[in-house]
Amino acid sequence: PVVPVVPVVPTPVIVPSNEPSLQRLIDELKLAVSASSYVKRKIADQVWKDQVFSTLTPQQFVKIIRATAIEFDQTEVAEAIAPAVDQFTCQYIIATIRAVSDWMRVTMVNRLLSHTVDLATNSETILAELSDWEKLSTE
Repeated sequence: PVVPVVPVVPTPVIVPSNEPSLQRLIDELKLAVSASSYVKRKIADQVWKDQVFSTLTPQQFVKIIRATAIEFDQTEVAEAIAPAVDQFTCQYIIATIRAVSDWMRVTMVNRLLSHTVDLATNSETILAELSDWEKLSTE
């Protein structure tokens, strides 16, 4: 009997990368059951802290906050990441309050202020972003 020849086409093997990256963090964060626990675990890993968190820009910081599906968890995620960022400035708070829902702005300011390295010189930049009511709520 003649056996038909079936060509074997190699299928590429996709190996998931375990390399720390901002995109990987965001992708996995979107699927995390507990966003703050996930972020805290990653920050505790020195390689992740050094390669991802310590060098975040304000825009990247906001991307992570926005990737946190449950708005209520966004404050906890922001507060967990802030101390891991080298030179966490008022610009991070400004970028954050511009990106989150109105009802979260005051809470974000209150929770993140203590992590800024330039509050004494740049607090006015944050105040300029706030409504009169928000200013009273953050005193």
